[in-house]
Amino acid sequence: MIYSILESNIREAIANPDNQEKDGSINWNFVDADAYHACHNFFRSDKDFYESFHDIAEKIANEMNPKTNEIQLEMEGI
Repeated sequence: MIYSILESNIREAIANPDNQEKDGSINWNFVDADAYHACHNFFRSDKDFYESFHDIAEKIANEMNPKTNEIQLEMEGI
């Protein structure tokens, strides 16, 4: 549950225009600051917080920038 709260806060911070550069890229330092402020008290230590933060950030970055576009959905019979 704590993990999902952190993920939600990270996604909200990413969507915040103040946390984006002019080119549309994410300023991860600002996202980190927002998420830390909102969620660090839920974790036993900063180490635990940042392990979860980095795991979630990597997952989101991969969603936003897939390594390949080889996977395509095909519909049969059309």
